[in-house]
Amino acid sequence: MWGLVESVESYVVEVVMPSGTADIEIKRHLSPLTAERLYRNLPKRALVVRDGPKVYLFVEMTSKLEKGRRELRRGEVAFVPSKEALLIALKRMRLPAPVLLLGKVVSGLEAFESAATGQTAQVRRKEEP
Repeated sequence: MWGLVESVESYVVEVVMPSGTADIEIKRHLSPLTAERLYRNLPKRALVVRDGPKVYLFVEMTSKLEKGRRELRRGEVAFVPSKEALLIALKRMRLPAPVLLLGKVVSGLEAFESAATGQTAQVRRKEEP
């Protein structure tokens, strides 16, 4: 029994950075084990690394490849097992290695577009209104 979010299909994670705040919708059916592991271990502090049209949030979490994809669209969020990082795509892209699609940015994509390498982000569960 996984417990915490067993009947939830999706949930929102908030990312707070000096460049702004963004909300990410995590859809469990895309990569169920990875989504569960991430959500159960929040909040996390993450190092931000900007790499051209990609933003990495190094969350220091391990996961095995579930349903690997090599292509992302603008605003999609994936987990990169080899880097132990979340990846936010700022444009459509093909990747050299498979990643685990988790969901998409539902608000605040501009915060990632303004992000700079070396910043620290807080990744946490979104509080209910």
